[in-house]
Amino acid sequence: MTNTQPQQTVSFTRMEAGTKEDYALLDRLEKAYISALPQRILSALENLQDSLGGYQVTRLEHSLQTAT
Repeated sequence: MTNTQPQQTVSFTRMEAGTKEDYALLDRLEKAYISALPQRILSALENLQDSLGGYQVTRLEHSLQTAT
């Protein structure tokens, strides 16, 4: 999916110069980013399953073994 809308940005270059609207924008964007975190983590783990071949275990299996 391609985002065709221009990216919204804050108006400040120093945090102390940020407006209420700037910080409201950042709050909205951060909430959307944080809510997608579980799926990003699961996707990263799934990608480890299909990584470099030749080893007796996948990178996912290795990660799970070393995490326990």
